[in-house]
Amino acid sequence: MSENKESVWKSGRPWVIGKAAMSLDGKMTRPPGEGQWISGEASRQDVQKLRAACDGILVGAETARVDNPKLTVRSIELEVQPFRIVVTRSQNLPEGLHLLTDVFKDRTLVLSNCSWPEIWSQLFERGVRTLLVEGGGSILNQLAAENWIDESVIYYAPFNLEGDSLVTAEVFRKLPLTQSTTLVIGEDLKISGPVKK
Repeated sequence: MSENKESVWKSGRPWVIGKAAMSLDGKMTRPPGEGQWISGEASRQDVQKLRAACDGILVGAETARVDNPKLTVRSIELEVQPFRIVVTRSQNLPEGLHLLTDVFKDRTLVLSNCSWPEIWSQLFERGVRTLLVEGGGSILNQLAAENWIDESVIYYAPFNLEGDSLVTAEVFRKLPLTQSTTLVIGEDLKISGPVKK
């Protein structure tokens, strides 16, 4: 456990890891009709290890509505799944979302109209010490701009994507790291490290 984590935990909030898969030019979504995935299968397996090391996984309502993710840890044996957290202003979530209907629905928390300090406090009280933020781009940018992200993990796929309407997270992508680790995973490049405060 690093001194940085200890300091964050003493302040009463989780250690926040921002994670994204991007094209080389920073796009986080593909054009319509091209499929969902940007990163390769090896990177997606690596994300399972990252999820398994966290107590909670957070997304925004738009990501929940558009992607309908499960946010579960698969292919790794766990006693209990991480909490799955959706932050929303409108509470307008489709009833059929995996997060609200699958066998792990009791591990889903929907937090409405809360400030980030309120969210951190609620999660910390539930035992969330390490939190993985998986999107979307606007949430990652907001957290980056407000200096909440403690660690960055980006999987870069070896191509560019054309389209001005595609989701990006430039504020998050440009966070300075105190020390970075670069790994080749399949065809992708994983760059990760603590964020310079």
